[in-house]
Amino acid sequence: MRFFFFLLALSFPFSVLALEMPLYIGEEEVTIDQRIFLIDAKNSGENIQLQFGKSLAEMLEWSVTDESFLFTDDLIIEGNLEVQGNILDTHGNSGREGEILVAREDGKIEWNPQGNVLTPFVTTKKKWINPGETRTLTIRGKNFSPETEIMLSDFDGSIDEINIFSPESLSLTITAGLTDSLSDIILRNGTRSNLLWGENGKDFLITRELNWIDLREGGTNLTVGNGEGNDIRHRSGMTMNRDEKGMYFTGINPWQSWVKFSFLEWERGEKRNLEWIFSNNASYFMIGVGAKDTNEENNSQWREGETLAYFNANSFNGFYGSNGTGGYGTDTGGNFSFPSGGSQVYKIRFENDGEKGSSFYLYKLPSDDPSDWNDTENLLIKRVIGGSLNPNKDHILPFITPQNGGTLRFLGVRVE
Repeated sequence: MRFFFFLLALSFPFSVLALEMPLYIGEEEVTIDQRIFLIDAKNSGENIQLQFGKSLAEMLEWSVTDESFLFTDDLIIEGNLEVQGNILDTHGNSGREGEILVAREDGKIEWNPQGNVLTPFVTTKKKWINPGETRTLTIRGKNFSPETEIMLSDFDGSIDEINIFSPESLSLTITAGLTDSLSDIILRNGTRSNLLWGENGKDFLITRELNWIDLREGGTNLTVGNGEGNDIRHRSGMTMNRDEKGMYFTGINPWQSWVKFSFLEWERGEKRNLEWIFSNNASYFMIGVGAKDTNEENNSQWREGETLAYFNANSFNGFYGSNGTGGYGTDTGGNFSFPSGGSQVYKIRFENDGEKGSSFYLYKLPSDDPSDWNDTENLLIKRVIGGSLNPNKDHILPFITPQNGGTLRFLGVRVE
């Protein structure tokens, strides 16, 4: 090591012990018949600092709290470094046999079992939370472990609890702050994070007050397609279209058609309410609560829903969906015909996840203007969901089996 000490002033008490050594002040040599400088001879118990330069102000410090020497700038070692103790990483670990020191993305170092750590990957797509809300999110993927670290970027809130159930499943209980944000989820096994997979986990969590999603042309910006990762997924062969009247689909007829609003997925048991707004129905379709995991090749997609309201032209014909044992159930009593004349814009509301025993409402709205979407004055029917329905899948979302073209339009959707 090379150290050049230019001692212009010593602002602390010191004593000098035996043996001769040269001391330079500036370029002038001053000989002192001593070898050891004893700094803080009175044992003050305070941090001790040796400062280099008045304006440079870099120093070597003995920290009483850390019981360590601290350098305020880089240290260059030209010779060998011999360590008789342990090398501690950012976690304070000293490493075990076979582990190596590696650098993380944030520049910190840690001991890592060479070749034995798998990189985590998140398959769950976007989640959302209202400001100030506490939610438990179920996250699926691969290579999770009890040591997996989890972070949310730019999240104005807290991670309250983490539960790792298996290498493919974990839950995250979070409380959002009051600031709207878009957060990446970062999972790290040692130095290996899901960020190594490219944009895995990007824009995972949306924190904002979830109002109506506007499905009309020029409304909410959404990605649409068959592939995983789209905000809205539909069956291969279908095409999504939007005009000033709303969203509609072409390509496949009911009952083969299916559309999943994946970005609004939630967990059964959260007791969410789902609302849809649609207009100008002239044929038949089903709409309501579906599931993330279904048989997407089934040509009777009404069997794949959890709780779906069945509309045939200008009438409501009850509910179809899951019976809870892999089959389908129905609740088709009390059909209702829409009143003629006036606006042909309707709102439906499923309460408490659309579970059996929960309430369903059908309203007629004054117009298709968004200012009327919250209107509840003209209630046409209220039903309690029953019959042989028993929806029970855990991961649920807004779901429709739409017409192939036609006049039917979907204007808005909201989960609250």
